[in-house]
Amino acid sequence: MLRRKPIRFWSTHPGVKDCHPIYPAANLKREMSKCPFASIQRHAAKCPALKQYGATGFIIPAPCDFIIETNGDGKTVNWRAPTLLDTSDGFISTHDETQAKASAPPHSMDVVIKIGTTWRSSTPHDLIFIQSPVLYNGEERFTAATGILDPSKVPQLNAQLYWHVLEGETLVKAGTPLVQLIPILRKSLRKWDYVIDDATPEDLKFEDAINYSMNSQFEPSTPTVLNNNQKIIKNRYV
Repeated sequence: MLRRKPIRFWSTHPGVKDCHPIYPAANLKREMSKCPFASIQRHAAKCPALKQYGATGFIIPAPCDFIIETNGDGKTVNWRAPTLLDTSDGFISTHDETQAKASAPPHSMDVVIKIGTTWRSSTPHDLIFIQSPVLYNGEERFTAATGILDPSKVPQLNAQLYWHVLEGETLVKAGTPLVQLIPILRKSLRKWDYVIDDATPEDLKFEDAINYSMNSQFEPSTPTVLNNNQKIIKNRYV
């Protein structure tokens, strides 16, 4: 059996790989897990859906310190960094308001700040990435744009950031998580057959079984309840 070709990341600037490499998202200790109430059984940090999302894919960190300066007009950005990395005139630029304002979330600048991370990627042909913010990490200064990244068309891994600090200087330290990349199968982009329907008697029996499982113990998030839920789901769908 042929071994699957790996996803490959490489940096165009020496030292970035050694100091601030891309790393598995599962290795990031997210801010929600540092909450003093994180040991509570129903805390968000224990939610299976959030934990699984957080552990999927890879994190692109900031390759060096940089400062973003805004002046309140929603358009003008100045920046400083101790290095130009792999560029001659700087690794930070913007998509202006004519390009970005329509997609900018509320309380953000009208421009998108583009960070050239120095990273490139190649994947097996059947894989592409969902590029997303590093969710559930307590980052309030910026939000990475969400989209599909196809390395066979654009190998550069740039961070496109919606900026929320409308006025003032913001220091982003080297190693700060900027973007999360989640590999998915290319065929996931195809159109899917689907049915919109009312619940059948079998669907309602399944619903009752799940509700029974969730109500059978005082703490519905215990491993026993979660395992029982999986048994019920497996019996219904597999």
